[in-house]
Amino acid sequence: YAYDYPCSFWKINNAYEAAEESGNYSDIINYGTQVVNLIRNEPLNEQTADVMGSRLYVMGNAYEQLGEYDMAADCFEEYIQYGEYRGWDDGVKIAKAKALQFTSTVDVYTETSETQKYYGAINEPEKGTLIGQTSDSETKNEESMILLYQEYGQSLNSHVTAVLDKAQKSGRAVEFALNFPYEGAQLDDIINDTSFLPKLVNLLQSYNSVPVYLRIGAEMNIWTSYAEPEKYKQAFRKIADEVHYNTFNVAIVWSVGHTSSWNINMDDYYPGDEYVDWVGISAYCNKYFEGKVWDVENSFNEVYFKSGDSADPVLLIKEVADKYGDRKPLMFSEGGVAHLTSSDSVYEEHTQWAIDKMEYMYNYVPMVYPQVKLMAYFNKYISSEANEYALSRNAELSAKYDEMLSLPHFIKSSYGASPEYVYKSAENASAGDSITLYAYPHIYGDVHPKVDYYIDGNWAASSSSVPYKCVVNLSDYAAGAHELKAVVESGGKVMTEKSYTIYSGGSENTSGSSDEINIKINGKYVSADVAPFIENDRTYVPVRLISENLGCDVTWEQDVQTAVLSRDDTNIRMTLGSGDIIVNGETRHIDSEAKMKNDRLFLPIRAVSEILGADVDWDGSERCVIVEG
Repeated sequence: YAYDYPCSFWKINNAYEAAEESGNYSDIINYGTQVVNLIRNEPLNEQTADVMGSRLYVMGNAYEQLGEYDMAADCFEEYIQYGEYRGWDDGVKIAKAKALQFTSTVDVYTETSETQKYYGAINEPEKGTLIGQTSDSETKNEESMILLYQEYGQSLNSHVTAVLDKAQKSGRAVEFALNFPYEGAQLDDIINDTSFLPKLVNLLQSYNSVPVYLRIGAEMNIWTSYAEPEKYKQAFRKIADEVHYNTFNVAIVWSVGHTSSWNINMDDYYPGDEYVDWVGISAYCNKYFEGKVWDVENSFNEVYFKSGDSADPVLLIKEVADKYGDRKPLMFSEGGVAHLTSSDSVYEEHTQWAIDKMEYMYNYVPMVYPQVKLMAYFNKYISSEANEYALSRNAELSAKYDEMLSLPHFIKSSYGASPEYVYKSAENASAGDSITLYAYPHIYGDVHPKVDYYIDGNWAASSSSVPYKCVVNLSDYAAGAHELKAVVESGGKVMTEKSYTIYSGGSENTSGSSDEINIKINGKYVSADVAPFIENDRTYVPVRLISENLGCDVTWEQDVQTAVLSRDDTNIRMTLGSGDIIVNGETRHIDSEAKMKNDRLFLPIRAVSEILGADVDWDGSERCVIVEG
């Protein structure tokens, strides 16, 4: 039986179609919203999916043209389910890209000396990010790595050995970019090669004190000469196996272009975790995609391929980071920001645009993705390309790069150096009398929105410049949990906000550490209204927090200053200031007494958990107490 639309649908739909025909964005949104609200609760079938999908997509484009990007994002986000239902693959790709770019977000970070992401890969620093540029540029004193190019099958010439000699003497690392110059057409030759690869291995063996990152056949997902995925993987694995077997100082890097060509899936080319030590990304910020000004109908290309206002460096690498960054260290294997577009249709110097993107790239990529442990700048001029990235041809951009080298999270001068500090999320951060905050806001079309910080609803600080660093005074707040809120304004309008729980130690902070202690109970993180602390090498936690999360009823007997825990047939009594715990009438002695802090009774977590029959572990890298019971 054919589906019957509600009677009221036709009049509204006729008005919507007239608005779409005339290109009246306001009426498209008005009547489209009425149609969507009417059909949304109807049974899902091909007809209703067609109506919902098509209206939401056109409404999203209308909001986009009116500059109401968050509303556009909502439309595209809802569209996705109907597009997937109907098999509209291209529409779904575009909708996902636009929803990502148009949604306003903010994330807040603070400083830490603790390792945030570490996988133990070959040549992986525990924390911080190596930084450098191409080998034919003058190496800066602060740079800790060099990007060296080599074409597969071509002579390993004196420039290659000179760069490796330089790295060996200075203690720098080398990203050895082994390109396949004929791309997919060269794969058979590489698979059958018995000449070049042994020479390459011998060269790498002779520089065994240099940390080398061998990037094999990069950017295969955007090659002009198509690569068959299985052949590519065969060639990659051959090289990886030979190098892994014969060297110990060489990490194998699989590296992609940040966004695949339209009908290419980068995952098809992944050789497997056992062959790959690092995952790399070529990430370039271009104001004009392919050096063109795109009309409205085709402007989705700018969003999908992340150019113009969509060239946010953090979002540039999000797809790769989400897919592989949970198990492999990442690198910006090469990247840059275009300061000039020179093509048949566009000639424009946009230095300030490039400076803004460079600030985002070097400040935020290591902050948001601490598994990014290397960033290499492509400081080369190529006359045949529409987009120019060369620092050597733009004094202002070169000066900005020099400024970025001083950022504290970079590993400077040599591979073995340590960063001043790195970053962690502000969630559950512990502080003394102050806390240093940073914000990463993503507001489409605005790289310099205003960020205000609030503590418990009280304005604390604000900034309008990257990276929105503010030192917030907490000395007037009682020790314990507080709400930190970041509010982002653009054009005088609040675009987004986000809240975090932070802990102020105040004058009573006895932890001896500015880094928070995380607690995970039965696989779930839990937060306390009074922060855990470390004293005499013991981690103290609120008794009620642990007990209730392990299924106990907890009562407090004020007259005798005693907490009573009950679970099944077990009754536990613990008294403030006492090192004795009474379990079902039997006294057990612990080597530390119960303490009171901010009206909460604290005991060493191991004592409480073991009495309750739980297993306790400590993860030092994450500063996390893990309780299972």
